[in-house]
Amino acid sequence: MKVHFIFPLAKANWPLVQLLQKAIPGASFDCGGLSGLRYQNRIQLALKLPKLIWFAFRSGLRVARSDVRPDLICVSSDMELIGLVMARLISRKRFPIALMGFIYTTRESAVINALRRSYFRAVLSQTLGVICFSKFEQQYYSELFGLANTTFISTLFGGVFNKPDDLEPGNSGYVLSAGRSGRDYKRLCEAVSQLPVQAHIICDSAFALQDAQHSANVTILRQCYGREYIKQLAGADIVVLPLKNEKISSGQMVLLDAMALGKPVIITKTATSVEYGEHMKTLYFIEPDSVDELRSAINFLMDDPGLRSSIGSAAKAHYEAHHSIRPFVNGLVNVIEQIVVKNQKAAPGLGSAHGS
Repeated sequence: MKVHFIFPLAKANWPLVQLLQKAIPGASFDCGGLSGLRYQNRIQLALKLPKLIWFAFRSGLRVARSDVRPDLICVSSDMELIGLVMARLISRKRFPIALMGFIYTTRESAVINALRRSYFRAVLSQTLGVICFSKFEQQYYSELFGLANTTFISTLFGGVFNKPDDLEPGNSGYVLSAGRSGRDYKRLCEAVSQLPVQAHIICDSAFALQDAQHSANVTILRQCYGREYIKQLAGADIVVLPLKNEKISSGQMVLLDAMALGKPVIITKTATSVEYGEHMKTLYFIEPDSVDELRSAINFLMDDPGLRSSIGSAAKAHYEAHHSIRPFVNGLVNVIEQIVVKNQKAAPGLGSAHGS
């Protein structure tokens, strides 16, 4: 199996790249090592996206000019997918594409939602496969976009968590929340406003925080990255992830980082989050939209250090068994193989039966 991976933000020495190379001997990579996509508003994000398109476009042209024809080219964003489609059109060479880690978010405006759905339906129609990180999303997206020639498939999210050797997890008497996508910080701020506890929120997005009226016991950390982020995570007694959208993957990266550190996590019960743990064993689930339930959950765990330790220890073991880098790569390789095999069965002897 020959698979070409386009990773604009990765470096060749990253564990993900190295393990994929071992798992797929015929794999090749274009790693750009570009700086991350940190942004505080959508305008800043939009200004960075052309770099992804350009990187994927050049990578696609190199593939088109090569004598080696890949069974699949994998990208990680719709921008990279657009760059590849452009390269396919200009080179007049057909090569199959898969999109990894797809997440579709809705907006409040019905018009914008309709436009977004049409856009993604057009973009995704250029792929052989779309890989998402929950079984629910696999089914939901398949029905939502109705693309007969595109396979929607799922594997559990995971990755490598790099904890500095000189930084050990502890308990500093505060609860922590982090992230920008799909968070309900308004509800979190309301919940902790009546509790004798300090809360730290790591978020650099003004949009995500716009409705959050925080009291004196809430500290907003707008520029907290890398080691400082891990330090904040390691010092928390509890990690809280109040989620808004019940149908999309959100909070998974912070969730798994917390689990890797052995932290108990309170997380909103959604169609996707339930695939990542069990209530009162590896996670503490709360129902959506209830400020009182969130407040009670924080109070309950803060008053029971034994339960916090039990859930945290089980969460760490669960992370290592199911979500660390090796099981994540194994799952990714498995779904990639399924996409390739399905395509080969549909069009024996052809590199791609889909898109041109």
